Amino acid sequence: MVDVMTVYLLAGIMAVTLAIYNSPPLPPQSAFVGFNTSEMPANVSLYYDTSRPPDGKVDIIFAHPIISQREVKQCPVKLYSSELYRMISTCAGPDTYKPVVYTILKSPTAWRLPGLRWQNIYRVACRKTICEVE
Repeated sequence: MVDVMTVYLLAGIMAVTLAIYNSPPLPPQSAFVGFNTSEMPANVSLYYDTSRPPDGKVDIIFAHPIISQREVKQCPVKLYSSELYRMISTCAGPDTYKPVVYTILKSPTAWRLPGLRWQNIYRVACRKTICEVE
């Protein structure tokens, strides 16, 4: 006879596995169309148009955790990137009177399609160049 804890444990492992394998891959940088810093707390939402040819409409959104943010005095700002993080800024947007540079993890924590709920991705613990399921 199988006890209740084993069933809950197996169901949890299957749910995490399904969430990882059912999450879409990140689109190429050429599909990036914009970002929003107020859609999900402590995250920057990156918007992508994955249609071919591009139709100008957002097809998928990924939420990336904010590592740091800082106001800058003037634009343009030199932005850096590495294997684990990238930087984006509001210099080209409507908030250029108070431009902010955000450093975000390249590994997203959630994704969603426009008009639908967020779906968690369980790959958020990044150590060096490896992101592990937690």
